[in-house]
Amino acid sequence: MRVKWLAGFLIGVMVVLAGCDELPADCFCNQTVQFATEPIKFTEPLYIDVNQNGIHEDEELVDMFPVFDWNQELTVTWEADPNEFADPEHTAYRVLLYQISYEELIDLIETENYEGIFTHQVKVAHHWATNPNGRSFTFGSFGYGEDVCFTCPTFVIVIPETYAQVYDGTTGTYEYVYTEIEGGFSQSSLPFLIENTPR
Repeated sequence: MRVKWLAGFLIGVMVVLAGCDELPADCFCNQTVQFATEPIKFTEPLYIDVNQNGIHEDEELVDMFPVFDWNQELTVTWEADPNEFADPEHTAYRVLLYQISYEELIDLIETENYEGIFTHQVKVAHHWATNPNGRSFTFGSFGYGEDVCFTCPTFVIVIPETYAQVYDGTTGTYEYVYTEIEGGFSQSSLPFLIENTPR
């Protein structure tokens, strides 16, 4: 089984399944999220050991990816959604890391388990448009025990939202409720890998 085709197949798979994973299907088409942090490696090959022989073979090469340090901060920037200009006081962005496991995807295909999960959302946060940092967000260094894949192509996803403060009668407190903007300008970064470097 060749793996190289998965690199070209990746975007198509994500667009089809994004709606099932609560992501806008067009976010991977707008790859306008930029890295302000320099990667520790600009090109790193990713292999999938399909035949389980422990050897990286040419036909098992998925693609080349930049690599960022899991133990350091990662800062990204993105373009504005039109709603930010119309109503900045109620506009926010859902920012997250979206990982795709090729190993799990191959296992699901081989077992014909088409309802299995091979994508993971990590470090989900809400960033208000009125934040003094503007359209810039920093993912903090990642702690022990966090669910993360070091062999998965990873994307930064930015989804525009509106937010409102509402009163929760059961707890007697106010909380913020976020609602995705229908037809908003959702964006992603180019794919990259994360490496767990020694501290």
